[in-house]
Amino acid sequence: MSALDEAGTQVFERLLGDWRRSGITVLWIEHDLDAVRRLADQVTGLNRRVLFDEPAATALTPERLLTLFSAHPRNDGSTL
Repeated sequence: MSALDEAGTQVFERLLGDWRRSGITVLWIEHDLDAVRRLADQVTGLNRRVLFDEPAATALTPERLLTLFSAHPRNDGSTL
């Protein structure tokens, strides 16, 4: 949602609510964690693999976010 202005954000959030009430599943990729907490029912954390997949209310703990956004050094000097 970072590319949306205030009006665009309101439209997008309204659409998400409409789709939720209609039972439509939406795959939404977002880095704004406040928006994710506010709008998502289910959250999947990916960092080269699935780290967690559960309800938004319990998914975004500080420990999980640290794992999600941390780089892990490898033997060859690159990061995982």
